[in-house]
This record gives sequence, structure tokens and C-alpha cells, in this order.
Amino acid sequence: MNRSGAISCVSSLNGLACAVPNNISNDETQDIASLELPSRFLAMTKSFTSLCTAGLLALSICGCAQGKKHSRLGREIAREELQEALQKQVAINVSTVTQALPDSAAAVRVAEPILFRTYGQKNIVHERPYEVYLIDKYWVLMGTLPKDSDGGVFTIILNSQDSRVIELTHGK
Repeated sequence: MNRSGAISCVSSLNGLACAVPNNISNDETQDIASLELPSRFLAMTKSFTSLCTAGLLALSICGCAQGKKHSRLGREIAREELQEALQKQVAINVSTVTQALPDSAAAVRVAEPILFRTYGQKNIVHERPYEVYLIDKYWVLMGTLPKDSDGGVFTIILNSQDSRVIELTHGK
């Protein structure tokens, strides 16, 4: 790219992500696929992607297995929570985001800030790994606790079509 803005590219798990600077108009942008990137850069990108994938895998294994097994409530409890929440027919207005939630990662991205503000980040992080279920177009997310641990966990239910919060609770 000419002008003052270079295209910045970052390797991600999904491949190569590139961003065009704000000072370049839409009709001046080029299709990223048409850019000729040096083969050395592409090789470094592949290496970086592999390294990130291995690192994320190691983190997820370590994060889920910190010497403590977490108890899970399961899909049936999630279904029961959803049915109770739908019977109340009350949407909770705690989210400023209105978007479709196509997958569990999107549901967690919307739910965590709400949970952190409501119950405290330290408490919610302690309830990882989360149980996340898509049931009848609703995401039901529940926290977990280490086995033989006392206390309750959060439950948040989000509409997968518009991210509305249907239920937000925390047990004691």
C-alpha cells in the first residue's frame, strides 16, 4: 500500500488476518488475497500459527486441570434452567450488545463482561471451565466449582439470535 498506511497482518488460528488503516478509503483497498506477501513472511506466519495453537492447547489443558476436577451440572440441568427462565418471560436489560451468537465462543464473549460486572471477575474466573450449551436457540452458560467445594455457580441464559439476557442468577 502506498500513502502513509501499511497493511498490518497478524497470524491467527483461522489463518492470516489483515487490517487496512482507517485513512484508506474503501475504493482504495485491495483484496487481501491479491497482495503478494514475501514467502519468508508466510513461512513465519505458519510457524507463529503453529506456536500459538500449541500454546493455547497447553493453556487450556493447564487451565482445566489445575489439580482439581470441577463438578458439572450437565445438559439436563441446563435445559431445566432454560424452561424455568422462559416461563418467567422476563428479559434482563444488562447488555448493550445486540448481535447474533453463532457459537459458544461468541456467547462467552458477551456473557463474561456481564458476569464480571455483576459478580466480580475473580469469582467468575474461579468458576471456569464453564458449561456452555445451545438449547432451543438459547445459550445456557453455567459455572463449575472444584469437586468437594461448597458454594453456588452462575447461570446466564442468552438468546442466540440477539444476545438478550433471559436469565442471570448465582447460587449460594
